[in-house]
Amino acid sequence: MQHLLKASSYVLCQASKTWKQAFRDVFCCHPNIDPFIVSKNGYSTFMDGHDPYYDERAPLTPSTSRSDASESVASCSRSSSESHQLGSNRQEEIRTSSPVSNLSTVNEIGALQVSYDASSESLSGIAGSEKSPVVKQPQGSTRGYGTCEIPSKATSPVLDDDSTKLRQRTFLSLSAPAGLNTLASGSLSPLISPTIQPKASEITQNETEAIFSSERQEPEGSSEISEEDVMKLVNLVDVCIEKPLSIQTDKELLDVVDASTTPQLILEAIHHYVGIMTPELTVACIHHIYAKNCILHERNSDAYNQMCGTIIKDKEFRRLIAILEHNAHSLNNFALLTAASDLLWLRLTLKKKTIPTLLSHVDVEKLTLEELRLLSSCLHTPNIPLVNSEYFYNVSASVAMQEIPNIDDVYTLLNIMKCFGRYFSTDAKRLCESKVRMLSNELWDQSPDGRSKAAHMFDAFYRMEYAPNRAVLQMASDVIVKSSIPIQPQDISAVFRYCVKYGYGFQDMKLLDKLSSELHKSLGTDRASQFTTNVKWLTVFYYYNKDFMQSFVECIKRDMHDLDFVALSDVLDALAQVYFVPDDADEFFDQMYAEMLNKLPTLHTSHVHNAKRKLLLTAFHFAVYGRYPEQLIQLALSESQLSMHMGHSGTRQFLVDLCRAVSVERPDLLPKYLPVHLLQNHGRPKLYAFEKDVQNVLLSVCSRNFFQLMLSPVCFFPFFLLQLRLDGTLLPIHQPGFIPAHRHQMVQNVAVIPLPRSRFCLGSKHAIGKTRLVLRLLRAQGARVITIPHYDWDNKTNEYKMNLLQNKIFNQKTDDVVE
Repeated sequence: MQHLLKASSYVLCQASKTWKQAFRDVFCCHPNIDPFIVSKNGYSTFMDGHDPYYDERAPLTPSTSRSDASESVASCSRSSSESHQLGSNRQEEIRTSSPVSNLSTVNEIGALQVSYDASSESLSGIAGSEKSPVVKQPQGSTRGYGTCEIPSKATSPVLDDDSTKLRQRTFLSLSAPAGLNTLASGSLSPLISPTIQPKASEITQNETEAIFSSERQEPEGSSEISEEDVMKLVNLVDVCIEKPLSIQTDKELLDVVDASTTPQLILEAIHHYVGIMTPELTVACIHHIYAKNCILHERNSDAYNQMCGTIIKDKEFRRLIAILEHNAHSLNNFALLTAASDLLWLRLTLKKKTIPTLLSHVDVEKLTLEELRLLSSCLHTPNIPLVNSEYFYNVSASVAMQEIPNIDDVYTLLNIMKCFGRYFSTDAKRLCESKVRMLSNELWDQSPDGRSKAAHMFDAFYRMEYAPNRAVLQMASDVIVKSSIPIQPQDISAVFRYCVKYGYGFQDMKLLDKLSSELHKSLGTDRASQFTTNVKWLTVFYYYNKDFMQSFVECIKRDMHDLDFVALSDVLDALAQVYFVPDDADEFFDQMYAEMLNKLPTLHTSHVHNAKRKLLLTAFHFAVYGRYPEQLIQLALSESQLSMHMGHSGTRQFLVDLCRAVSVERPDLLPKYLPVHLLQNHGRPKLYAFEKDVQNVLLSVCSRNFFQLMLSPVCFFPFFLLQLRLDGTLLPIHQPGFIPAHRHQMVQNVAVIPLPRSRFCLGSKHAIGKTRLVLRLLRAQGARVITIPHYDWDNKTNEYKMNLLQNKIFNQKTDDVVE
């Protein structure tokens, strides 16, 4: 009987022991706290739903300590031992033909938990409880539990002088899951205690209620019960005890869970557990389920995710989640955060209130470093709904800033930077940068989640909204390029997010080559929806690889029907940035446009913050290819679109470029309400070093009054406009602008366009999409286009440059064509 009375202490001790070992395995460090200390208002236990008798139990007070609990357990053990001796005669009188010899043996098996408390004259099912325990009873063929309170006939054994009379009421705790006979030779058989004896009897809810019906009908305070009812009760207990394959104590459950090799075995063990499922025991079981899944499958793999789906749908696991939701107030910070972290990794949907409930009970003002580590792993998941989230983050960040000097591993530092960095002061951010530099050797290691720590570093500085020294970034780039750690899609996204926001400041293309190579490997196996955003970000830097883009297009053709409007728009964005033209361009773009129209409703239900801007960009990227879908143009240039984008400088520029492109190539699609100033160019050309060098050489070819500096219709490309007669004679510029079309038979417009490196893809002579759009619009306005690319100009002598310009302007009769 002692192990039953000490079950409460044992489960806390055992859970604490196994939990700390699991913590060390996952985070590679030792926790400094005991996560299984009940520190608040106790807990309630129930199975399928809320326990209606929970309010009748005496909760543990916040002042209850581990030593107090031990003393209470020891006191109950002594009282129970004395009462057993005094009441042995009484037990013999009510004994039946059950194989159980006496109530002491019943208690050892664990189906009937009874403890005599001489000081309070009571029989209690939970050591140290002031009121009746929860009594669980079977409900037919399903696993359901109710509560009942059983009065007993008054007994008055002879006690010593210091003792008082026994209370007139006896409380029993019964638990018998139905349907255990169906598992005659289950996988749990070798792990179940040998003291459990099989019996084919079944207990129904009606039988139990028949025995307890007199209790419900008696008035408050009644203590009379017949001898026959007592005998029926003992017979019922015998049947409960002898149910097959039942796990009766916390120790047995923990031993079975620890020995289980799969999450399914753990869930089976929980199903056959007949004791009280405390919140601490629930947290331990959930962590074991998560740990076994990680052992069986690589985290984030398809097999791992499939197993998570199976676990989440399991009835026993949903019961564990319900216990956590209703008892979150009784858990300390470490247990709350560990449960939340495990559930997130088990892919529990955020639509359920479980994880927000657990996090809402965290005392953020008293977080330790280990708890900060767990909290940061939880908050790394976006869109978790938190109550008073600003207070939550600000207080957590203030605690985290105090712990920064104590952090001795880069993984913990990066996680904290990700979650709370944007709330840090500037000095704290600089301290984080210094810490990362000190711990830079660890960047070569693989993080516990299987990802590259160097990629985590890019993500951490991005989320902290801080651009570190370039040497730190170069160091992380070298790690990604040279390390053998596999690059995952999340790593690629992390690097791209930082570089898109703060620029790609590296001297070479090795990092982009590495990331594109990893992307290329996944094109044939992953679904298109998994890499469209990464490919779009890759082309933002004008990285061009023909084979890679061709493979990308083939994947899009394969999965086009599975993509929503935003994903299709990202695909078009990626292609237009580097101006990649598929082999069957007409068919491909027509199919894409038709699919976009079908998926247009998904635009307003997607994650995009500005759906109308996305619509405008999609229309502009079609215009890069010289395509103007009428319905899409009408939507992008609607009155509501125009009024919304007029005040936003970034979006307004795309609106102006789209309107001017339409006015040049498809003026019939321009709406009548379009403001005239959108079609007028009010900007002043801005020249950089390359354009200034071309201008200086041009001045040596002809005087200043024979050319004028202008801006392209779109994208603000500066170019020089000259006017020539058909015999090659230059005309002085009297009026700005192009010569009207009716004079083209006598005078020719010549547009000299400098093309620095920024007009081409990285390390390539392949012109980007905007460059090609500008050249095409200039030709549409009646100009002969002369290009001065950087690869034909840089590092050349002045004489070579003058000859190049003279030959192109006076001798060349056709347009230049870029690759």
